[in-house]
Amino acid sequence: MAFKFARHEYGLRCNKHEAELYSRNRNKQHRRLMLCPVFWCSPSGKLLIMRCAATPVTQAQANERKANASSEWDYEDPGDDGHPFEWKVSDLGVPRGKVVAVDYATTA
Repeated sequence: MAFKFARHEYGLRCNKHEAELYSRNRNKQHRRLMLCPVFWCSPSGKLLIMRCAATPVTQAQANERKANASSEWDYEDPGDDGHPFEWKVSDLGVPRGKVVAVDYATTA
């Protein structure tokens, strides 16, 4: 498990955003598979608990993931979430054999 503790107002907003984004896409399994699963977030956003992405990614893995992501995320509505994550190796990980975003609050 990964525990994300917010250290300031922006961190609170990011934690809540990640939890809401993961929850909001509960009926879109193809999107959820691109995100590190959120298990729980405190109402204030002070603590977010996610699956731990134990294996870091290489730049080549990040580039490959980026190349396939646009079609996988499938924008649907004008108000829809754009890509909620960046393609930095520090924001990606491999928890179950597939590269996923572990930090996806860029739109928060």
